[in-house]
Amino acid sequence: MGLGERLREFIDYKRMNVRSFEMQSGLKNGIVYRVIKNGTSMNSDSIAAIGEEWSDLNLNWLIIGDGKMLKNTSSSDQMNAMENEKENKNIGKYTVEAQLSRA
Repeated sequence: MGLGERLREFIDYKRMNVRSFEMQSGLKNGIVYRVIKNGTSMNSDSIAAIGEEWSDLNLNWLIIGDGKMLKNTSSSDQMNAMENEKENKNIGKYTVEAQLSRA
């Protein structure tokens, strides 16, 4: 899992869209979108801005995938985060299936 996938996971956990996340993090339009879509890198200033805004995010996890997504969380909080991610993926799957069945 790369930086873009981890960013997407955290944004989904926060139940936000990419643009809202960029705005709340103080990032320019499209920075996070490009990292997620194209796998581009992110400079240290952008990562620092994310870390300042989202104090619960473990930056080691974000940057290199080490540890848990959230800082100082209990196992149940981490399980809830994973369940939210699973639920979001299932909702997207059914939405796509419903759209295809209508075609």
